[in-house]
Amino acid sequence: MTTNRRQDLHDMVLHAALVQPPAACSADEGRVRASVIGVAIKTLKVEGLKIKELSENSGNAAMSASIAP
Repeated sequence: MTTNRRQDLHDMVLHAALVQPPAACSADEGRVRASVIGVAIKTLKVEGLKIKELSENSGNAAMSASIAP
């Protein structure tokens, strides 16, 4: 895997995980957001990367994610 591909995948997870939904986020929007994070994580696994950390932020529904090289 190229370094650029690895960085793209890392950025995709962080973007999906850190973009906070609007205050009036509907249940459907929340499910879509969760799906995006799930797809990003599955993609990382397919590419052979390990997820180092995925934790929920206590103040809101935002997630923080990082991957091990």
